[in-house]
Amino acid sequence: DLIAARSILAVGFSSSEEAAAGRNASLRPPPAWYEQMRDAIAVWSEKCLQVLKSANRRAEIGSALRRAAGFLVSSYSDVSTTALVIFSSTNAVSSLIRMTLGSSV
Repeated sequence: DLIAARSILAVGFSSSEEAAAGRNASLRPPPAWYEQMRDAIAVWSEKCLQVLKSANRRAEIGSALRRAAGFLVSSYSDVSTTALVIFSSTNAVSSLIRMTLGSSV
């Protein structure tokens, strides 16, 4: 009984009667705990939404950059193809254009 009394005090009960009453009490958490959990879940879900929105925004920016890069590559390809055709052609119009631009005929 002496060991039991020390154990009862160590757990936080002041007497064996209080320990017996506590043992028979419901194990259901107090209502304040539910409020804390509800608040924590609300904060967590808001943070998750912010992370998802940020990831979505980054994907949109990356997509826009890819489209811009594709446009620049396509434009460069078109310009270089046109220049190649003009400067390698032997007809009179392209020769005139080459002379106007300062190229030797």
